[in-house]
Amino acid sequence: MSAVCLGEMLEFYDSAVKLNLSFNKQINLRGWQAICKAVRDAPSLQYLNLRYTSLSDRAVPILARVLRSSSSLTILHLENVSLSGRNLILVGCALKGNTILRELYLGENNLQPADGAHIYQIIITSVSIQLLDLRNNQLQDGGLRHICDALRHRDTAKNSVLSALVLWNNRLTSNGMEALAQALKENNKLETLNIGNNSLQLEGIIKLKPALQQNCSLQRLGLQATNLDCQSAIVLAECLADNEVMIRLDLRDNPHIGSAGLLALHLAMKMNTSLTVLNLDTSVAQSSSSKVLHLLFE
Repeated sequence: MSAVCLGEMLEFYDSAVKLNLSFNKQINLRGWQAICKAVRDAPSLQYLNLRYTSLSDRAVPILARVLRSSSSLTILHLENVSLSGRNLILVGCALKGNTILRELYLGENNLQPADGAHIYQIIITSVSIQLLDLRNNQLQDGGLRHICDALRHRDTAKNSVLSALVLWNNRLTSNGMEALAQALKENNKLETLNIGNNSLQLEGIIKLKPALQQNCSLQRLGLQATNLDCQSAIVLAECLADNEVMIRLDLRDNPHIGSAGLLALHLAMKMNTSLTVLNLDTSVAQSSSSKVLHLLFE
């Protein structure tokens, strides 16, 4: 009953800008109907957080209708609401006609490689989404290839404004990096990419190298906890030496990057004119000589 009352309150106090219902597991279908009706009719509501809620298979179509008609919602959190498969299709179809939503968070939904095809549709049809967060799913290299195809699609090149993509912890490997490199070379809108906590290793960095050397639009690259070593850092240093766009590179939680890799990064940063932030963690610092660290951080 409390969700129904909340919906009625939202309709009465129509100046609400944010609504956070996260971690409410007891909302029933009637409650979702009341909330979605209030969201649909709220002229000022810009932020809606439904992560870790009881968004059931019967409630998702109701939410989808709201997304299709919402005139104000710009940020939507749908983490951990079992959105894979049919439910993801419903949300994707609803977003085709949405020109307002700017940020979409779909993390922790156990998205599988086949769900990559539904993400593909969201990317190529959206004209407003700037940030797509897919962290902590199971998209794997198969799902990544669908996403890469979307980034290369002519409709994306023409209409998309997607500038930030988060693929943290999706069981990606080096096998998917060639497709990603090709997408980065052809897509001139993506500025932020987080592929951290995936086992990319040296082979993955080698496959990404052509895109990073080409001065693609990418300005921020997250490679935290990607099993990189000294040779990986040397390859990245070769990319940085030629890159005039990158402003931040995150290499934290890669403890096997040692002195040789740090020296290569130091030399590359002397030639690079754009990079302002290079993230390294204490484990790297503790395993490297003070002389090398002094050179890197001088």
